Amino acid sequence: MVDFCTAVPAPAGPATTGPAAAADGAMAVAPADEAESETMTLAMTEPATAPASTIVKPEGSAEDRGRALTLVDPSSEGPTAASAGFIGLPPEADLSPEAIRRLDTELPDYLIQIALKTLGYYQGALDGKFGPASRRAAAAFQESLGAEATGDLRPAETVTLIAEAAKRGDPDSQNTYGGMFETGAGVIQDPVAAAKWYRLAADADNGFGQANLALLYAKGVGVERDPAEARRLLEKANENGVEVDQQKLKDLR
Repeated sequence: MVDFCTAVPAPAGPATTGPAAAADGAMAVAPADEAESETMTLAMTEPATAPASTIVKPEGSAEDRGRALTLVDPSSEGPTAASAGFIGLPPEADLSPEAIRRLDTELPDYLIQIALKTLGYYQGALDGKFGPASRRAAAAFQESLGAEATGDLRPAETVTLIAEAAKRGDPDSQNTYGGMFETGAGVIQDPVAAAKWYRLAADADNGFGQANLALLYAKGVGVERDPAEARRLLEKANENGVEVDQQKLKDLR
């Protein structure tokens, strides 16, 4: 996948639905103490380090891979207390320990902020600093799910958040959701689904979605191999501020 974190600044997503979470009113800029951040790293796009050719189609059923549709603590065998009354988890969720590990290590905080902003829970800066305002927004989202409002999103809540923002039409979240399907981060690894969500982002002129979809076309993963289409999409991504290896473009001729 392409490097989502370094190519261009993340655009501010729409905040059209859902309650505002900040008790002190809407904020244009995150407060100074927002600097105390959690580390939730999901570089949702990294072309040089995670080429599409490394994606392997899943084998066996979801159950065989330990899929669970309850909120699971990776350190335990059973659901946590917060799973009681939890709603909204998409059926494609995979909360096996490995899928949760990928989610926790690959999803940066600013992608969480984008999704919270898309759904109307967050009005602060998209700076990746998961401080008090971000936690209030996360807590409000948790309340909407009927879960305990801790401000620290659990794996099932994170998957639900990104899925909902993607389905609401936010291109950045669509690209993120595509990356989750490509790598099996919190959802069942599915290159075809990855291509679907990347395409939605790409059609909205999202450079990261275009670059990620291009890599799938270049390798024939999740889509039929099409070097010409891969080149076209990489050129579009480059126009939209995503740094593209020019040698890769030449190789696709």
